Amino acid sequence: MSQSRSLLLIRVLLFVWAFDFDAVADVPDKWFLMARHGECAEITSLQRKIPDLGEPKTLDSFVDFMKNKGYSVHQQSLSGLNDSAVEVVIPELSLNLIFVTAELCSVCLEHP
Repeated sequence: MSQSRSLLLIRVLLFVWAFDFDAVADVPDKWFLMARHGECAEITSLQRKIPDLGEPKTLDSFVDFMKNKGYSVHQQSLSGLNDSAVEVVIPELSLNLIFVTAELCSVCLEHP
């Protein structure tokens, strides 16, 4: 595992450890993007890089959209997070994204 990938995994694990996740978001199937400092953003925030993105709410709908556009999409679950965090890489757009479930973002959304 590369050093940058290890650091990213550590940040995500620290984020998860730092919050009480008893309060689950209203939309459990919804996914968010996690930024470098642990804040969460709607997937639609990618519209500045992908203008015709639409409004995907899930990781699968985003991945399907990008594959249908002809991009190669590589995804990998981050270990230790029970499939609640997934790294998605789209080389043609130089995108390296971390998607997290609503459960992981619920505290951040309630306290921006």
